[in-house]
Amino acid sequence: EEAAMQSCGYSCSPLNVVDLIVDIMFIIDILINFRTTYVNANDEVVSHPLRIAVHYFKGWFLIDMVAAIPFDLLIYRNGEE
Repeated sequence: EEAAMQSCGYSCSPLNVVDLIVDIMFIIDILINFRTTYVNANDEVVSHPLRIAVHYFKGWFLIDMVAAIPFDLLIYRNGEE
């Protein structure tokens, strides 16, 4: 049974599957934020894609990107676990 557990890799544990789904949801959230309008300082709704992207890059992008990096997968792939 242990040999089977080692051969199936990262996805054997239900907790790892849930963690992978959360990582995917964070990435989808980043993609959605590139298309989500915002209200500027003049109370105007901005819907121009380039302006939305620049606004997102200047704001939450870095925080969202760090949160979306699957560090556990990177560590597992490097064999340090």
